Amino acid sequence: MPTILEIFQDYETDLLEMVAEQWGILDDINPSKSIKNQVARSVIDEDLFKEVFLSLPAKAQTALMQIQTAGGMIPAAQFMRTFGVIREMGAGARGKERPDRNPANISETLYYKGLIAISFFNKKSAPEEYVFIPQEFMDLLKPLQEKTMQRLTPPESSEKSIKKILPASDEILDHMCSFLAALRGSVSDNEVFQIIPPELHRFLYTFFLSQGIISHAGEIVDIEKLKEPLLERRDSAFSKICGSWMESSLINELKLLPNLVFEGKWKNDPLKTRKNFLEILVNLQTKTWYAIPDFIHWMHHAHPDFQRSRGEYDLWFIKDAETERFINGFAYWYEVEGKLLEYLITGPLFWMGMVELGMHEKKGDPAAFRLSKWGCAFLERQGVKYETHDLSEVILQTNGMVLVPSDTQREIRYQIARFCIWIDKLPEYYRYQLNAKAFKRAASQNLSPDQIKTLVEKYGKTPIPTNILTAIDRWRNQQTEIEIQSQTLIQTASAETLDAIQNSSVDKYILERVNATTAIVSSKNLHRLEEALIEMGYFSEISPDV
Repeated sequence: MPTILEIFQDYETDLLEMVAEQWGILDDINPSKSIKNQVARSVIDEDLFKEVFLSLPAKAQTALMQIQTAGGMIPAAQFMRTFGVIREMGAGARGKERPDRNPANISETLYYKGLIAISFFNKKSAPEEYVFIPQEFMDLLKPLQEKTMQRLTPPESSEKSIKKILPASDEILDHMCSFLAALRGSVSDNEVFQIIPPELHRFLYTFFLSQGIISHAGEIVDIEKLKEPLLERRDSAFSKICGSWMESSLINELKLLPNLVFEGKWKNDPLKTRKNFLEILVNLQTKTWYAIPDFIHWMHHAHPDFQRSRGEYDLWFIKDAETERFINGFAYWYEVEGKLLEYLITGPLFWMGMVELGMHEKKGDPAAFRLSKWGCAFLERQGVKYETHDLSEVILQTNGMVLVPSDTQREIRYQIARFCIWIDKLPEYYRYQLNAKAFKRAASQNLSPDQIKTLVEKYGKTPIPTNILTAIDRWRNQQTEIEIQSQTLIQTASAETLDAIQNSSVDKYILERVNATTAIVSSKNLHRLEEALIEMGYFSEISPDV
């Protein structure tokens, strides 16, 4: 491998001065003597080399170690594809751009410190350009390699301890569909949380706020932007969402942590924190599991200041909401940074499909994680492509239950979810209820019974239960034909309707007929009565006081 002095023979004076400045030795250079010899002698000092190496960003250290592991040289095209292209500049351009002080990428960071060089070598049949480490630096790196790799790589976890894997997915697209439908339909939190976990719901609110789709009051302000995550191809929409999150300065994960209270006028930089963390994740192996507690402990020792500098630990006033005690200072790192790391891994990184989570038991909290293939692509700022098969049929049952397959087109489920009553989410279906309350929710959005019937007929799997179509027609004509009041009375719009009920199997719920349109019913089976009436083709409304 060429020596440092051999490399410096081809360097112009300004470039040598840049290297000297990066090593902090420029003021020691005697202008009356050879600058090449002076810089070459100074940079092989073991202590100075160690100081410069340890001051490098984690990704730059990794890049240097990759070259050393490969025998000291890597094809230039391969190296620069991963760590960035070293721009060709003459002395004039260097003086103007100052790439030594403002490197465009990791490659330039290493090059302008003199830690790597570029030259042609005849390793194969024809000369090929390589990035390489000077021979003296190869020798100085050896004692640092083991300690550096320990610092750059967190401890691995045994795959045998993983009993259940939560795979990477693009399910966040479906949660976004649910979130937007809930906003449009003014769906209550009790219903929403049956489908969207509260912590994810809070994140989605912040995400859509950062995109200008909703206001701070939770109102939709841009219908056109709303359509994008619903109508785009899944892989394209998913890639854009992940990219938006990675580059957002408005999504503040620290402020999303539960049980923390933030006081004072200090401000954190969520984008800087996120980028620092993602830069560390780039170095992880895709098929390797990392125990979450071990990873957090490793971060505490290897990269404790990924969020704030040492001087900021005492300036950020943070209080534990439960104990009301302040947790300022580096001593409380695990209660702030540690909790943030756990949230990032099990929250946004998992929701974005960038990691898979592993559990030691079939139930419980995630205990480990590993990078997914999607995660590797996103960390390299690349999108992902994959094929999906979206369904367009929903199942309507005679009791008014609406089953929407999980892989139904998002825009179809959005239209249904915005007016139906939300029940829950099963592995294969979203379950909604079509009833009188649903029709009132639809009316608040200016959706008519005819529009609902059109949706049912267009997307419902045939044959559609006739009682559902009949009930919709009756609702259009008479609105609530039957009202169940708090006195556990059933009131119908006509005597003929109550006669029809008493001449059916539903009569078992009738305790006593009071008059032509009113009867007393059992208060224990009101919802069963409601379902039975739907099967007869009647939508009923239960009074809120019942």
